[in-house]
Amino acid sequence: MSISFWKGCLAGVGMTVVLLAATVFRQDQWYQSSESRSLLAASSSSSAASNGHLLRSSSSSKKRFYEKPTRTFERTKFTLDEFVVNGVNLATYGFEKEQDEVEIELTEPYQLYDTFDISPMMDGSEGWWDLIRYHGEYLKRKELLFYVDKIAWKRYMVAKGIPSSKSHVLLYQRELLQEKHIDNTGKKVEEDYVDPQEHKAILDLLPRTTNFVAKPAHVSCSQGVWIVRYNEKTGKNDAGYGRTRKLDSTTGVELDRIAKKLAEYLYEKAPSNNWAYRQIQPGIVVEDRFSAPDGDDLPAMEFKIFTIWGRVWMAYWKRGNQRPGLVYRNGTVMNNWSEFKPENANLPDWVPWDRVVQVAEQLGQHKDLFRVDVFVGIPAGDAALKPGVPPHIQQKAVLVVVNEVDYYPKCHFDEEIHDEGLRLWMAGYKMGIYDPVPNQEVPQAFVDKKYLSQEDAARLQLGGT
Repeated sequence: MSISFWKGCLAGVGMTVVLLAATVFRQDQWYQSSESRSLLAASSSSSAASNGHLLRSSSSSKKRFYEKPTRTFERTKFTLDEFVVNGVNLATYGFEKEQDEVEIELTEPYQLYDTFDISPMMDGSEGWWDLIRYHGEYLKRKELLFYVDKIAWKRYMVAKGIPSSKSHVLLYQRELLQEKHIDNTGKKVEEDYVDPQEHKAILDLLPRTTNFVAKPAHVSCSQGVWIVRYNEKTGKNDAGYGRTRKLDSTTGVELDRIAKKLAEYLYEKAPSNNWAYRQIQPGIVVEDRFSAPDGDDLPAMEFKIFTIWGRVWMAYWKRGNQRPGLVYRNGTVMNNWSEFKPENANLPDWVPWDRVVQVAEQLGQHKDLFRVDVFVGIPAGDAALKPGVPPHIQQKAVLVVVNEVDYYPKCHFDEEIHDEGLRLWMAGYKMGIYDPVPNQEVPQAFVDKKYLSQEDAARLQLGGT
């Protein structure tokens, strides 16, 4: 496709369609080469040593020395023996044999985006939730808003060819009534207020004869999420709300009701302790509903994957409001956590776990802690889900797509699991494996405006920043 083709498209009003048209091609490119996909090639004028984590480093900066921690870490059933990042086994932190000074040798210093760096706040005595709070409440850097702005992130994924579910509607509130030159962003209203023009605009945009998921773009924890299955036989929309266990095929739901609730959410504010979500521009997302070979009436198979220093630590396996398990990087299910159930001892055979890990680690690069949420399955309504389709054909149709990402994950597990995550997270800082570098992943347009327009996303697709 030529540059002139894209320039012609920019003049039209169907910008979102333009972005979606190139998704499949660009997703193939995104998978092919991890080196070519690196989003950062910046050098750094500072290093971890400048933050006082190292006793000293060699002139090459690959050989470094750190001070053995004075705090005690207890071995538990969740303690890992190996967690290697850039040639250094972070799992040795806290269990060193040396008395004082410990030497490590990196293949290369880990390049940490400076916007994620919490080292100035750390003294080494913290717990897991202290570091999470540093990340989510104290790092008030506008670049980080990008990672929790669902509209900006999804537009970015399309532009960069990152595998994601197809979006039917992806609009900020400021874009809903754009043709009428009306922007209600920040308008002061009473509780449960619904603007009639916005209500109608959303209703007109909702799909009529297809499966979809609709949600507000500026809230978290499954708030305001509608999961809709179109029933071809009855012409009704079966729906589940929020963290549903199962879609109800006996109860139709009116699209007007969904549109009204989405319009109401445009004026909802996140809790006061969630700085990032309170800064995000309100909007709506309507995207493909994902299903799975084991049943179309079940929620999507989702994995919320925690990466620490760019490497998968574990994944939180979810189906709606069910928590089937926690999964290690090698694909084994933790059989010793408090909620383990024998029927969930193994992942389904149709889950391409290697690809799940690959996607998560590509997006987790240059961050200290990051969560990547992916769906694994088949878009609802796909021919591969029809009765009688052989399992091997269904398996070929299974996709791994990114849903959302988060730098402020607040999932609760066993305390000893959090303790192990803390140890590995802290190890990267205290062992001094990183050099801070500028964050060039966040589009400059987003930094300037705190939102990413369709025009901004189209420029990204053309190679802009």
